Amino acid sequence: MFCIKCGNQLPEHAKFCNKCGTLVTPVATDPLAQVPAQPSQPVAQYQSYSSHPYHRLGGWLGFIVYGQITAIALMAIAFVVSLIPVLRYVEYLRYLGPLPIFILIIGFAGYVMTSVFCGKFALMIIKKDARFLRFYELTMIVLCSMSIITIALTGFQAGSESLSSLMSSIFGFFVWTAYFRKSVRLRTYMGSDAYLRQSIFFKNA
Repeated sequence: MFCIKCGNQLPEHAKFCNKCGTLVTPVATDPLAQVPAQPSQPVAQYQSYSSHPYHRLGGWLGFIVYGQITAIALMAIAFVVSLIPVLRYVEYLRYLGPLPIFILIIGFAGYVMTSVFCGKFALMIIKKDARFLRFYELTMIVLCSMSIITIALTGFQAGSESLSSLMSSIFGFFVWTAYFRKSVRLRTYMGSDAYLRQSIFFKNA
């Protein structure tokens, strides 16, 4: 060990230079110990990339996902409310023939299927399942077909509610699919555009 001021050789455990009196500062023998550990550039870039807001649910994508969960609760309440007047006159349904009962069953099936769709659709997006768009398209085809069958059996005037639901579904389909096709946030969140390649209608978009 040597004095950093005068260069005098010192004993190993000396605290002061015995020639000039300079305080001895121990120097680490390991050169790596002098350099603080720094994350490598690729790791730092990955940390910055993975913390980007688009990798988390938010914006319109978050609105869509959390909206599905809210819709399940709202549809359950709506179904119970619509069922109350039916239960009051359930004993008279047998005099009206099978059509009202059939309509009631179709309505119940619609509520159940829509709730299952909303839950599964939201879960697929949360899990970043690239099949979510194809699942959405297949479900919309089934629901719209059921609405058309109900309208055909009950007539346009009696099936006005089903017609309104059908028109809302078609409008929502075009709005949502436009977002799914164009959203940079969705592609970033999913990690690729594989969901578009698995789409029924937009695989060549």
